[in-house]
Amino acid sequence: MVGASLDGREDQAAFAARYDLPFAILSDTDRSLARAYGVLGPGFTSRVTFLIDESGIVRRIWKRVSPSSHAAEVVEALREPSRAR
Repeated sequence: MVGASLDGREDQAAFAARYDLPFAILSDTDRSLARAYGVLGPGFTSRVTFLIDESGIVRRIWKRVSPSSHAAEVVEALREPSRAR
């Protein structure tokens, strides 16, 4: 599991600590990743999660997420039989 943010490393570290995130957050300060996934808005990104399998296929998209509970939702989706590896 990995996240991405337009923010710099210090802001990412503070966000991860505040929500006790169990994964790394990549820095997308050049906004290339946000553009590629279609989540770049005017000066911000939408908080969207993509579940991508080992082959690079997007299996699920969450368009509205809450930082305080979303990691558990993703872990639950990974445990679904259809997501079995």
